[in-house]
Amino acid sequence: MKIVVLDGYTLNPGDLSWSSLEALGETTIHERSA
Repeated sequence: MKIVVLDGYTLNPGDLSWSSLEALGETTIHERSA
């Protein structure tokens, strides 16, 4: 499964780990979408 996160900085400014989401599939995280 491919997972794309837009505006990732809003959801996680750096204090959390994306590892649980990355375990579900191929993950691409975009810090800002605009």
